[in-house]
Amino acid sequence: MDQQATELQALRVGNLVLPPGGRAALIGDKPVPLTRTEFQVLELLLQRAGTVVVRGDFNVAGGAAGSNVLEVMVSRLRRKLKAAGADVQLQLARGQGYRMQVSQP
Repeated sequence: MDQQATELQALRVGNLVLPPGGRAALIGDKPVPLTRTEFQVLELLLQRAGTVVVRGDFNVAGGAAGSNVLEVMVSRLRRKLKAAGADVQLQLARGQGYRMQVSQP
Protein backbone atom coordinates (compact mmCIF):
# COMPACT_ATOMS: atom_id res chain seq x y z
CA MET A 1 0.00 0.00 0.00
CA ASP A 2 1.42 3.41 -0.88
CA GLN A 3 1.83 6.29 1.58
CA GLN A 4 -1.07 8.32 0.15
CA ALA A 5 -3.49 5.42 0.68
CA THR A 6 -2.20 4.94 4.24
CA GLU A 7 -2.74 8.62 5.07
CA LEU A 8 -6.40 8.35 4.03
CA GLN A 9 -7.25 5.59 6.52
CA ALA A 10 -9.25 6.40 9.64
CA LEU A 11 -7.35 6.21 12.93
CA ARG A 12 -8.97 3.95 15.57
CA VAL A 13 -8.33 3.29 19.24
CA GLY A 14 -11.04 1.60 21.28
CA ASN A 15 -14.38 3.06 20.20
CA LEU A 16 -12.77 6.33 19.06
CA VAL A 17 -12.42 6.89 15.31
CA LEU A 18 -10.78 9.87 13.64
CA PRO A 19 -11.78 9.95 9.97
CA PRO A 20 -9.27 11.52 7.56
CA GLY A 21 -9.84 15.06 6.39
CA GLY A 22 -12.49 15.85 8.98
CA ARG A 23 -12.77 18.04 12.02
CA ALA A 24 -14.78 15.65 14.13
CA ALA A 25 -14.06 12.40 15.91
CA LEU A 26 -16.59 9.58 16.06
CA ILE A 27 -17.60 7.59 19.11
CA GLY A 28 -19.68 4.84 17.57
CA ASP A 29 -21.84 6.85 15.17
CA LYS A 30 -21.87 9.97 17.38
CA PRO A 31 -19.79 12.87 16.01
CA VAL A 32 -17.64 14.85 18.43
CA PRO A 33 -16.89 18.30 16.94
CA LEU A 34 -13.28 19.45 17.37
CA THR A 35 -11.37 22.64 16.74
CA ARG A 36 -8.48 22.40 14.28
CA THR A 37 -5.98 22.36 17.15
CA GLU A 38 -7.90 19.72 19.11
CA PHE A 39 -8.05 17.60 15.96
CA GLN A 40 -4.26 17.89 15.49
CA VAL A 41 -3.52 16.95 19.11
CA LEU A 42 -5.93 14.00 18.99
CA GLU A 43 -4.56 12.83 15.65
CA LEU A 44 -1.00 12.70 17.00
CA LEU A 45 -2.10 10.84 20.13
CA LEU A 46 -4.02 8.32 18.01
CA GLN A 47 -1.08 7.81 15.65
CA ARG A 48 1.13 6.95 18.63
CA ALA A 49 -1.46 5.29 20.86
CA GLY A 50 0.06 3.45 23.81
CA THR A 51 3.31 5.41 23.72
CA VAL A 52 4.22 8.73 25.30
CA VAL A 53 4.10 11.68 22.92
CA VAL A 54 6.61 14.20 24.26
CA ARG A 55 5.58 17.83 24.58
CA GLY A 56 7.99 18.96 21.88
CA ASP A 57 6.21 16.78 19.30
CA PHE A 58 2.95 18.68 19.67
CA ASN A 59 2.69 21.64 17.31
CA VAL A 60 0.05 23.65 19.17
CA ALA A 61 -0.68 27.18 17.99
CA GLY A 62 0.35 29.65 20.66
CA GLY A 63 2.18 26.89 22.51
CA ALA A 64 5.26 28.89 23.48
CA ALA A 65 7.61 27.44 26.07
CA GLY A 66 6.07 27.63 29.52
CA SER A 67 2.60 28.01 28.05
CA ASN A 68 -0.33 25.89 29.21
CA VAL A 69 -1.97 25.72 25.76
CA LEU A 70 -1.35 21.97 25.45
CA GLU A 71 -2.80 21.29 28.91
CA VAL A 72 -5.92 23.27 28.00
CA MET A 73 -6.33 21.34 24.72
CA VAL A 74 -5.95 17.98 26.47
CA SER A 75 -8.41 19.03 29.18
CA ARG A 76 -11.00 20.00 26.54
CA LEU A 77 -10.45 16.76 24.66
CA ARG A 78 -10.87 14.71 27.85
CA ARG A 79 -14.18 16.45 28.58
CA LYS A 80 -15.52 16.04 25.04
CA LEU A 81 -14.49 12.39 24.73
CA LYS A 82 -15.87 11.47 28.15
CA ALA A 83 -19.20 13.19 27.43
CA ALA A 84 -19.48 11.21 24.18
CA GLY A 85 -18.75 7.88 25.90
CA ALA A 86 -15.23 7.23 24.59
CA ASP A 87 -13.44 4.26 26.09
CA VAL A 88 -10.01 5.89 25.84
CA GLN A 89 -8.00 7.92 28.33
CA LEU A 90 -5.55 10.74 27.71
CA GLN A 91 -2.94 10.14 30.40
CA LEU A 92 -0.29 12.55 31.61
CA ALA A 93 3.24 11.17 31.64
CA ARG A 94 4.56 13.63 34.20
CA GLY A 95 7.53 15.61 32.94
CA GLN A 96 7.29 14.04 29.48
CA GLY A 97 4.01 14.43 27.64
CA TYR A 98 0.78 12.50 27.08
CA ARG A 99 -0.29 8.97 26.15
CA MET A 100 -3.58 7.58 24.84
CA GLN A 101 -4.75 4.28 26.28
CA VAL A 102 -7.94 2.25 26.08
CA SER A 103 -9.69 2.45 29.47
CA GLN A 104 -9.67 -0.66 31.58
CA PRO A 105 -13.20 -1.96 32.37
